[in-house]
Amino acid sequence: MPESMPVGLILDVERTVIPDGSPYREHGQLTDASSQCDPNVPDCVRVSTDILRATYQRVRRDAARGFRARNVQVSPHYGFRTLTIRWPGGQCSFVDGVTDPLEEADQARFSDLFWFVASMITHRKEDAGADASSAADPLPRTAIAVCNDELKRAMGPYNLGKSVSDAVALTTHESKGFGHHGEPPSVYFVVGREKPPIMDTPPNEPLLVVSWHWRAPGAGPCFTLKTFRGETIGTHCEDPTLREWTTSEDSLFRSEGQASAILWGGPASKEQFFSTFKRPADVCLKALAEETQHQGLH
Repeated sequence: MPESMPVGLILDVERTVIPDGSPYREHGQLTDASSQCDPNVPDCVRVSTDILRATYQRVRRDAARGFRARNVQVSPHYGFRTLTIRWPGGQCSFVDGVTDPLEEADQARFSDLFWFVASMITHRKEDAGADASSAADPLPRTAIAVCNDELKRAMGPYNLGKSVSDAVALTTHESKGFGHHGEPPSVYFVVGREKPPIMDTPPNEPLLVVSWHWRAPGAGPCFTLKTFRGETIGTHCEDPTLREWTTSEDSLFRSEGQASAILWGGPASKEQFFSTFKRPADVCLKALAEETQHQGLH
């Protein structure tokens, strides 16, 4: 790719989704006033030359090492994602697809870059004046530290006198980039026994999950997974009635802003587990909500 952004640059993202039904394709392009999008592309966004230049510099930087494919078989539902940098007289394409899936380490790097460009198309960031070159961490770091400290501190008294199999541990899962299917950046805190429960049914043992999800700048009280064509995959909205702990059978649920927490417990364990972890979960939720509000981590 040229060192400087060429006049007539087009950044092209294309995704083929292969669900259980008929496959469908999403296609979008990002450019400035110096170029014309392909008339057959359903979503074309023009941004200022400065924003396009900053976006190109990030794409060029993050794609400089290339992306390695692996010779393995994957599910047909994996689909295809293509990022193409096109300019008068040349182009460069990177593909992650069912016939040539990328190595795991490169797949994460490609996903972050692909969804970065796709999100520029989705959110029309020209009006927001966003700095496309920013590689700022989208996660609420101070709140994450608070959550880890509070939950670890509560585990000591809870585990006292318990066998190894009954003790609980904390696992923190962070995702700074967009996932393969466009999942937004997020962080999860999971407190539970070493062997994780099967999550398709409510667990019959102590488990706490606190989660936080990024959402687009200027969005309302919902975070929504969308295709970059604008189709909604799923939506979760803030519910003011859930700002207090809500009881449902053997679980407690509460949300605050973009964060939520749920406590599960079996009949023999829930009383001690709930009384131990409700307060640290509250502290964690408030820290996540406050940092999101103050720093604009939407």
